[in-house]
Amino acid sequence: TEKMRITDAGNVGIGTTGPGAKLDIVGTAATGGGTVQTLRVAAGTGGNAAITINAGATTNYAYQTFAQGGVGKFEIGYSATSDAAGSLFYFNPTVQGGANGAAMVIKSGNIGIGTTSPSEHLTVTGNVSLNSTVYVRAGNVGIGTTGPSSKLHVNSEISIGADDNNRGVLTY
Repeated sequence: TEKMRITDAGNVGIGTTGPGAKLDIVGTAATGGGTVQTLRVAAGTGGNAAITINAGATTNYAYQTFAQGGVGKFEIGYSATSDAAGSLFYFNPTVQGGANGAAMVIKSGNIGIGTTSPSEHLTVTGNVSLNSTVYVRAGNVGIGTTGPSSKLHVNSEISIGADDNNRGVLTY
């Protein structure tokens, strides 16, 4: 049986008799993570590489794994069946981890870090550091301290409502 076809247009098909792109591969390959369509694209020196991944209609997610030295290091993907609220785009440092355990997701215009269900424009589960001067830990906000012990913990001078004549100023 035919294993590969090259059309008059120069398209190469592996596992298909009607390739629709320069390289069109149809079929599956068994890997340690299950049955996965696998393709390797390597760019020459100074070149760029691009891949379009078109998962089947019943697929849980389509993903791209980035590897170094043949070892998977990072994954980005699209999950169409994450939950009833809609699909999400995710970044995951765990190869073939899917959206679960993702470092960051984008869902319905919201960004989630440490969560796959962001409910606000930015939802962060875990500790946050802003410019190494503002910290959020366990619901407490610290300014000038990395270990806030109350809802607002300021380890510095505070000024509130100062104007040109120093009216309405509270300095601590």
